[in-house]
Amino acid sequence: MKNMNPIYPSGTNYAYENSSLKIMRVNKSDSADYSCKVCNNVGCVSSVVTLRVYYKIGDNSMINTTVNIHDSVVFFCSLQYHRNADFEYQFFKSGFSEVMPLMNYLNLTKVRNTENNVLKLESVSLEDTGWYVCVVILEEDEVESGNKVVAYKSAFLQVRGSPLESSFLNLKFGAVYLGLVVLLVVAIIWSSFVISKNQQNKRVKAETGDSPCEPCDSLEMTHVQSEWRGSMITIDYRYTSTPTLDYEFPIDWDWNLQRNGVVLGTLLGEGAFGMVLLAEMKQDEETSTPVAVKMLKEGHTDDDFKNLVNELEIMKTIGKHPNIISLLGCCIEDGPLYVIVEYARHGNLKDFLKSHRFEGDCGNTMKNVINTYQLITFASQIAFGMEHLESINVIHRDLAARNILIGERHIMKISDFGLALSSYSQISRGKLPMRWMAPESLEYRLFSSKSDVWSYGVLCWEIMTLGGSPLQFLNTWESVLEHLQQGNRLKQPPECPDKVYRVMEECWQSNPSHRPTFSYILQQLEYYAENQMGDRMLKTIPNEYEFL
Repeated sequence: MKNMNPIYPSGTNYAYENSSLKIMRVNKSDSADYSCKVCNNVGCVSSVVTLRVYYKIGDNSMINTTVNIHDSVVFFCSLQYHRNADFEYQFFKSGFSEVMPLMNYLNLTKVRNTENNVLKLESVSLEDTGWYVCVVILEEDEVESGNKVVAYKSAFLQVRGSPLESSFLNLKFGAVYLGLVVLLVVAIIWSSFVISKNQQNKRVKAETGDSPCEPCDSLEMTHVQSEWRGSMITIDYRYTSTPTLDYEFPIDWDWNLQRNGVVLGTLLGEGAFGMVLLAEMKQDEETSTPVAVKMLKEGHTDDDFKNLVNELEIMKTIGKHPNIISLLGCCIEDGPLYVIVEYARHGNLKDFLKSHRFEGDCGNTMKNVINTYQLITFASQIAFGMEHLESINVIHRDLAARNILIGERHIMKISDFGLALSSYSQISRGKLPMRWMAPESLEYRLFSSKSDVWSYGVLCWEIMTLGGSPLQFLNTWESVLEHLQQGNRLKQPPECPDKVYRVMEECWQSNPSHRPTFSYILQQLEYYAENQMGDRMLKTIPNEYEFL
């Protein structure tokens, strides 16, 4: 079957040879998911492979380039084995290195100064650094199935030079500006000298009786504290001490909490550069609320700080949702940055599931067992939270059981937005959860709500295996990518209902556009639980099904 539709041998396009399918004269429209199903009296097995057909852009086209400030750059783009006259070439500047096959490329920033298949950039600046994508488009009369994009290739332009060098080279009046500053400093020093000299002369005259001693009003100077934020100095009269930072970041006073109202307690968890502490947040002199405080360790880098600030800003954007960990505030003044969130007393979902595995100890009657309904409830709650993130275009990028916290009455709380993005994006290679990542994320570092859907399918597999480790036999992102491109997927867990596993399989479609939305996933899980396992609420776990 092609994209779940039967294939009928035509003699010109498709032919069956024993147990093989032969495609003649492969063209762009043959790109699809192909499945084969074999059945006998015992049962059926099936396998899915993905075929992608591309026009190829020449190896000498779109080559990564490094230049100095004010140099000129030329990018060439040409198809192999095809006349350029049959195609239109467009260039875009992009935040990611490759364009997905079915995405709307017109959402990118189009680059001017192009001549058919040549892009010329004159006198480049630091702002020109980034990815440039060449998109090859069929002429209108040759478009098939409405898909005009036939090939694409990107190259990275690195412009060398410091921001200081760039700014001064582009300021025509830099010398004049510097001269004015020098003159101003000299004038201030000279004025101070003259005033001081006059005051000294007055004191001498008063002491020697040369003039009558008259009462004088003292000049009282206002005390001003300054806050240093990178290249900005902001005057603020509220500070009793001045924090020092080496970088600039947005300060939102609506979320700022008094540091003396947050009492730090025991360590809940830590990573390479950050840690989470249990704390008490004072409501008044008599009452307080347990909270979790995220902060950086000593020796952190600027990037670590920026990541924490990014997480803070993302959580502000998300707002309140029952299945997402809530931001309560932050501490900015008089010390390190604290990001304060609600405390989930049952810890993370992965450890929670492992602690409820049945390990064959028949004498342990106190050990609690999780039933299938409760597991589906967990998955449904997480889908409900992800539906909200999808609706506001927030991409989590690290959706896994370890990043789901469990609050009161076992409410699932999506947490850890350290890798989150606020739009479709591409990032460079780094420490990423490769076994939870979609193929386009592994291959091109492309992330979207559809890549979150893939990760959600892996998370469901973790839930149904009570904290199992996916693809633990694969140790590199290349091996994970190859394994997935061969059509392999995680196997159905023994206690997982068929309809729930079918949802997982839909999440693992090779083509992102064929994956479901979180609204659809939530609808399917709710329908299954209500019709197959009883009419129960899914947003929370009823009291009779609570367990510890």
